[in-house]
Amino acid sequence: MEYIEFNKTSESNSLLPRIGGKSFISSDYWPKDGSENPMTLILSLPSEIISKVLKIDLEKNTFFSVFSTYSKEKGDYFLDKVIYNVDDADELDIIKENTKIIFHRKENDSINLSKYEIPAYEITVADGTDKETFLGGEPKFLQEELAFEEFDFFMQFYGGNFPSGYKNILFLADAIGYIFIEKNIQINKSCGLYFGQST
Repeated sequence: MEYIEFNKTSESNSLLPRIGGKSFISSDYWPKDGSENPMTLILSLPSEIISKVLKIDLEKNTFFSVFSTYSKEKGDYFLDKVIYNVDDADELDIIKENTKIIFHRKENDSINLSKYEIPAYEITVADGTDKETFLGGEPKFLQEELAFEEFDFFMQFYGGNFPSGYKNILFLADAIGYIFIEKNIQINKSCGLYFGQST
């Protein structure tokens, strides 16, 4: 396990692991949510960081882009599209429809097709003051022992650590985001689970 933080501003097209900014995905693979709106990029992760944490071999010059439905509009209620607190197949289907992790080859140019672009911040090593944001190890604070046998835990983060104006990235500022990566992944395909939990 390695504690991390999002305090160092970054270029929107940085090749380093980061939250926000633009994705190096092809426009053909940019996902849409259940309402057919282009999802918002949450994290851009070069495959090297996934390989390091999960101890797996991955094709070079590839990225994992984490996307989610998101809105700043008053009255747009998306909590049940990103928060998953119980082991329920129907609720999990809603999560899968409204959040995506895509494993893809790196395009030459970075793009943003969403209405929103989160300010880019580099993912850097932290001193562990924040016990809720880290890579690897075992997930903490899960409300239930959710069974994800086909996935490996990669990362969790405290939603309130996101930049000003985007602390509700999981609808609730005090929610914890979780990222799980499939054990068997394919290029240009959805390859994981991204969801939040809150007490």
